Amino acid sequence: MKEMLKLNKLVIGYASSKKDAKALMPPISVSMNSGDLVALTGPNGAGKTTLFRALSSNILPLGGEIFIDQQNMRKLHAREKSALLSIVLTDRIGDQYMKVSDVVASGRYPYVGIWARLNKLDRQIIDQSLHLAGIEALAARTLQSLSDGERQKVMIAKALAQDTPLILMDEPAAFLDYPSKIALIRLLKTLSSEHNKTILFSSHDLDMIISNVDKIWLMAPQKPMISGIPEDLLASGKMNDYFGIPYQLAHTVFDYAGLSSPKNNSVCVHGVGEDYNWLRHALRRKGYAVSETKGDIVLRIADGKYILSDKQVISKFDTLEKLTNEIDKYF
Repeated sequence: MKEMLKLNKLVIGYASSKKDAKALMPPISVSMNSGDLVALTGPNGAGKTTLFRALSSNILPLGGEIFIDQQNMRKLHAREKSALLSIVLTDRIGDQYMKVSDVVASGRYPYVGIWARLNKLDRQIIDQSLHLAGIEALAARTLQSLSDGERQKVMIAKALAQDTPLILMDEPAAFLDYPSKIALIRLLKTLSSEHNKTILFSSHDLDMIISNVDKIWLMAPQKPMISGIPEDLLASGKMNDYFGIPYQLAHTVFDYAGLSSPKNNSVCVHGVGEDYNWLRHALRRKGYAVSETKGDIVLRIADGKYILSDKQVISKFDTLEKLTNEIDKYF
């Protein structure tokens, strides 16, 4: 699988001088593969926005490297970056009198010539982006006439029009109402699974991200970043530790049924307790049918291990991520 974004010992923070540099957390070494949908989460003050500003070149990292599509970001020209990476930040556009259609059209900047003339393909992509974001009716409106939630959708449409393999979104659901949040996560899942877009977005909506993302990057002040599938982070207690509050499966009220592409395979699961619940949750999130009586393969939990049985073959895994990756290979 192709590696789309890699952070190698990246140090984020702020510095007024080399002697006055302050890192917000230990060096970050994580990666995303093509088509991954990853949520960046953690308590306030963890450094999520600072990380996004470093990834978008708004601030320089204090150390380490960022690789996009296996290319060192420091060596890329601005136009090369903009063809690989699109960004949705919480900052507002300065000219609030711009029309929505013009803002979205500006996403085509990396592909137009010096005269910035849009061709037929450009306009098709712009129209499609407006449609995917659900804002066709706003195309002729100015930004100043929109609500905060509508402005956020415009910026998402602009990122879609930029048509990059990697999309970064800083709190894209911050100003959206609940139905719009559901529509947003559906859109992000469609872009990642059907259009092979690699998407990293920050969010505090734990119920929504736990039931829908492929992985979570978990941050907390002065703690190392942890990367893992949602169920591993919850079952291990890392989510509770980083947020400082208990989080149980019963609190996951977001309805993720139908958001994952259903698979034609069923898995038989035996067990009890919290680990058993998170195992079932991980399988359902990935689209597998879960049964307690029959299935193409059988799973159980014993001695802290996840055990997979396929006729005479028995395999053991210490994390749900390793287990679900193996199940994907079976089918």
